[in-house]
Amino acid sequence: MVLVRAATADDVAPVADLFARAFEHDPLWAALMPRAERRARNIRWLMLADLSGAGVNALDVAVDETSGLLVGALRFTTPRPDRPASWWRRTAGSAAARLGGTIGRGLRQERAVREHRPAEPHWFVQDVAADPRRQGRGIGSALLAHRLNLIDQSPAPTALEATTSGSARLYARHGFATVGTVRLLPGTESQVMIRPAT
Repeated sequence: MVLVRAATADDVAPVADLFARAFEHDPLWAALMPRAERRARNIRWLMLADLSGAGVNALDVAVDETSGLLVGALRFTTPRPDRPASWWRRTAGSAAARLGGTIGRGLRQERAVREHRPAEPHWFVQDVAADPRRQGRGIGSALLAHRLNLIDQSPAPTALEATTSGSARLYARHGFATVGTVRLLPGTESQVMIRPAT
């Protein structure tokens, strides 16, 4: 069993580590960061930068009730975010030196996804991840159910980008439907999915 709760500042480093492990072999992250030997380290760096400060207010975590270990996380933006929506735009200068072409590829992907997102204010689920050693145990479902229950108390549409067929199936089980497909980067096919306001 897992307990899902709002993140605290103490969760930032463990969540960045978790996302790095979970996304190291994701096709979109592989296209964004083709150098496999640096990918996990750079994903961790990106996540630490994004989650520092106000970013922790847009993060849920799943904790194993027996061990107390952090086993999953979900990042989101609200319909009226209190900070700039895009990490890429906010930190492009300092990140460009470290990540090179990743920034440009990320901005192009973000724009392509945005074309399919609702025009009205909406929630956006940025990332959902379970520790790779615990995938398939309902952690992603628990995180989504928790966040969607809170979203339904302030109804607005919710959008996300599914980067694998497995994640698309998970999201479909939670009421998301595909509204567009993005095939911008080599070897990738993302589905932009929306769950209407309930």
